[in-house]
Amino acid sequence: MINKRDVSLRRDFLGAAGVVTTSILLPDQVLGSLKKLNKPVKIGVITDLHQDIMHDGPSRLKTFIDAMKVEKPDALMQLGDFAYPSKQNDIVTKAFEEAHPRAFHVLGNHEIDAGHSFDEVAKLWGMKGRYYTENINGLDLIVLDGN
Repeated sequence: MINKRDVSLRRDFLGAAGVVTTSILLPDQVLGSLKKLNKPVKIGVITDLHQDIMHDGPSRLKTFIDAMKVEKPDALMQLGDFAYPSKQNDIVTKAFEEAHPRAFHVLGNHEIDAGHSFDEVAKLWGMKGRYYTENINGLDLIVLDGN
């Protein structure tokens, strides 16, 4: 009679072996199809500013922007939970967008807390959409809405 525990252990082993084999073989296949970048790409990233629920959002954003002036990245990205899209938050939204000619937004779950839909927020912030791609000096960024 076949023991269910043995079958389960065998499946676990085969699954793990498949993952290990794939992780060993995949890099050679993937690396062979990747194009080389001409130079490193530097992206300044800020996330979870929470302008509407944290008292120090503007000062934290200023600290980030000041650091980016020194670092001189190729683009800026905010990764969500930034600020409600409202007139009172234009000061932080515009400061972020004006800090670099290539400043990009990603939607977080708190952007809709003031009653906007994700599509409305994307439109108000001038995003291409909730899902989009950007090429930064040869590096293709794929922005996904994980909400």
